[in-house]
Amino acid sequence: MKAAISVSVLFVVFAAPAADTEAVLPKPESAVSPAVLAGAVTIPRVLSFQGRLTDTAGVPVPDSVYQVRFRLYEHETGGPILWHELQPIRTEAGLFSALLGSASPIESVPEQGGLYLGIKVAEDPEMVPRPRLVSAAYSFLSSRSRHADTAWFAVSGGAGDNAWTRGVPDSVLFTVTQLGIARGGALNTLLGNGRHTHVNLGIACTTGTSGQDYAYSTVSGGGHNRATDDYCTVGGGGGNVASGYYATVAGGAQNTASSGNCTVGGGLSNAATVTNATVAGGKFGVASGYCAAVGGGVDNIAGAEFATVPGGSGNHATGGNAVVAGGSGNTANRTNSAVGGGLLNVAGGIGATVAGGEGCLAAGDHGLAAGFGSSVDSGHGNSVAFNGQATTASGQLRCGILSKTGGSFTIDHPLRPMSAVLNHYFVESPEMRNVYEGEAVLDRSGQAEVRLPEYFSALNRRPRVQLTGVGSHEVYVAEDVSGNRFAIGGPAGAKVYWQVTGERKDRGAEAIRLMMPVEQPKTGGLAGRSLDDDFLVTAMRQLEDQGLGSGFRFRTAEGRRKYEQLRRALADADR
Repeated sequence: MKAAISVSVLFVVFAAPAADTEAVLPKPESAVSPAVLAGAVTIPRVLSFQGRLTDTAGVPVPDSVYQVRFRLYEHETGGPILWHELQPIRTEAGLFSALLGSASPIESVPEQGGLYLGIKVAEDPEMVPRPRLVSAAYSFLSSRSRHADTAWFAVSGGAGDNAWTRGVPDSVLFTVTQLGIARGGALNTLLGNGRHTHVNLGIACTTGTSGQDYAYSTVSGGGHNRATDDYCTVGGGGGNVASGYYATVAGGAQNTASSGNCTVGGGLSNAATVTNATVAGGKFGVASGYCAAVGGGVDNIAGAEFATVPGGSGNHATGGNAVVAGGSGNTANRTNSAVGGGLLNVAGGIGATVAGGEGCLAAGDHGLAAGFGSSVDSGHGNSVAFNGQATTASGQLRCGILSKTGGSFTIDHPLRPMSAVLNHYFVESPEMRNVYEGEAVLDRSGQAEVRLPEYFSALNRRPRVQLTGVGSHEVYVAEDVSGNRFAIGGPAGAKVYWQVTGERKDRGAEAIRLMMPVEQPKTGGLAGRSLDDDFLVTAMRQLEDQGLGSGFRFRTAEGRRKYEQLRRALADADR
């Protein structure tokens, strides 16, 4: 068998870098300054050798394990044997790798002159000619390898700190001492006493800080990026800075992660400035609170601990645990406040919420506003405003039109307040009428004048008066309502109960009459739909639990379908 050798050999001789505060990686073809490479280390007495075994026709030998004897000589032919050992060598497509000296350490090599390697496979004679071994300025993986096509280059010159060797398994490539890794000829800079741990593969990028021991700083690519603290990383992009410990900028441009464990995922000109803060992307976003987060969008700020702005534009969550879910120009500036979206809304009370809409304010603690221009005043806690209304008291619900299937008020039962409630129901009418009532005693002439509120005539039209005499039915309206007054006649000294109703005539009432006439045809989404069904879908479960459900029927098949869907959902929840 003929063994044809393709050789890649290097001496594994390294020196540790000195503790300089700054080192710029030179171009591969330039020499390393002695000031950079200094400080000898223990030299392992091994040589890394790679080759290829073929038969006499140049065909790779079958994959197997071959016993190969290696010898070192000072001359190309003849001469004494300086060292030898026998190794089992496994081939793959003819390729093999050996660590010479692993079985029998190489004690010495000639200080001057040549060094030649003799190779003898099994019982075959030693191959000729002997390959000459030299101190390598660079090593390479064979271009014929099936598993790699990348060349590794070490810096030439110096005391040998730039040599690479293979470990076990062969896929491990390592150096004797720790070396920083940088892309050469690209103006990259490795700074500080821990620079031997750095990785810098960008262009005009910097890792570490001059004079500091910051370790494991990484720039994976891009241009003009900086990773300047312990374990910080810039993945790529341009002009990004990771300057906090464990800080990360994944990409994008002009982004900054400047505190511990903070992250910027990408985008443009975003900043995560406090521990554990995150800006996922977008533009001009700032996460400046502990564990605060900006998901994206433009000009968003999460400026307090645990504050969150998922997106939108110009949104500010500046209270602790505050959230602005989206929209534009919204602000949640108190603890636990929230804006669901919309435009120019403000949640300014503790635990206050603006569900959405535009120009809404929830300034009262635990208040809620939604719609257009709705407002909960700062002194009105636990109040709700919808439909552009403004609250006038705490614990209040304000809305434009309240439309309902029915209505009631519920209070503690006056006689059994701890064991029962009292429900009263609304009085309903096709007219919007106000009710005024009182009592009067007729004078000696059998007359009494009743004064109504001074706003009565401004608010009401078509007034109606009802009288009830106490001990007498001979009472009557002596003068009709006029100028906010009316008169009662009857027996002298009689006591009279009176009631006046008036139909509202204010602008709000007139608008409601136009929008919601007493009789209204169903159009659009209301056509073919039963409002009773809509109500029963939510009420039937309670009615059935009380044994009262059999008295109610759905009017439409769609109503029944919705109810059955709700029933199944409730059953699933019960399980």
